[in-house]
Amino acid sequence: MPSEAILVEDKSTNTQENLKHCARLLAEKDGGNAGRILVVTDDYHVFRALLITRELGIPADGVGAHVRLYFSLNALVREWVAYVSLRRNFYTKLTIALLVVYLVASGFNAALA
Repeated sequence: MPSEAILVEDKSTNTQENLKHCARLLAEKDGGNAGRILVVTDDYHVFRALLITRELGIPADGVGAHVRLYFSLNALVREWVAYVSLRRNFYTKLTIALLVVYLVASGFNAALA
């Protein structure tokens, strides 16, 4: 890949900021005609990064770099927490729905006893 095709963004503190800044940099560089971009990140992180590009309307593909096994468990837990945070509204509604079902079932079970 030619070096002029590589865009490095180093001002952000999280994935969403990084992708927003990259979208802005691409718009400045190519006038918004960049086409599909390639997001290169850790292999455990590709899924969430591509979810964010979709939310931002950035056409993208992803490639994951290998992560050492000793770091994988920590990375997996961190990614899961970040994914749940990203989908906070959905998981809040799901938790409330499950709680309601549980309370209704518990009340129904108590009424039968």
